[in-house]
Amino acid sequence: MRLVFTSDLHGSVDLYRQLAALVDVEGVDAVVLGGDLFPSGLHADQEGFFREHMELILAGLDRPVYAIMGNNDWRANAHLLDDSPVVEHIHWRAVDLDGWRLFGYAFVDVTPFPLKDWEKWDDGERSNPDDRLAGIVTWPERREIVLDPADRRDTIERDLRGIAERHGVEDTIFVFHAPPHGTPLDLASRGHIGSVAIRRFVEMHSPPLTLHGHIHEAPHRSGSWAVHLGRSLAINPGQRPPRLHAAVVDLDERTARHTLFDGTEGFGG
Repeated sequence: MRLVFTSDLHGSVDLYRQLAALVDVEGVDAVVLGGDLFPSGLHADQEGFFREHMELILAGLDRPVYAIMGNNDWRANAHLLDDSPVVEHIHWRAVDLDGWRLFGYAFVDVTPFPLKDWEKWDDGERSNPDDRLAGIVTWPERREIVLDPADRRDTIERDLRGIAERHGVEDTIFVFHAPPHGTPLDLASRGHIGSVAIRRFVEMHSPPLTLHGHIHEAPHRSGSWAVHLGRSLAINPGQRPPRLHAAVVDLDERTARHTLFDGTEGFGG
């Protein structure tokens, strides 16, 4: 079985059309989307984009599409994925994938951006100087919030501990919007800004393959779209329009290759 993984299309009709063309050329069996699906902004018409463009393009693939949302996607619009006959929403749930399991997790650590729907503290201690504490959530109702640095009960670290306990990791491919901290996959203009908790989870539990997005420029800054963390292979294809960045994963051969960068990486051996 072969799949295409990409992330951070941010409501670009052209990138979705390039994805459709790639699926046709590669003849893959499934598509995985790693978040930031819709146009960005607090006033963006994300539902209109989904109905008029995204769902129609993905329906034309005639293949299963699995997706999580990202920190630029309104959580109030999660029902679009939940109710869609075209896209299977995999945030916080596992689905069978030809003998493998695919598990999605959308939350990222606190960002400098105003939308806070998919943000949590990374762990009980970490803070970034660029963290923006005041912002807006859209679910279960739209309201302003201020994150409290003194209240670290709800963290990515705690979530991941529960995921490992309930679901296990053997033969599970994890789709995280955030990349692991301190790797080629999270390098931005202001340094390494990925998740410490996700990196610890990967290094501790060694899932065969983890798929990431969020930091669009990381592969171009670091020169690497994939990194081995212990026995795990972690991938962030990046995203830099006008050309679609994606990875083609062969689950039978246990290999992954980028559509633009050279090299093939193995996993799960």
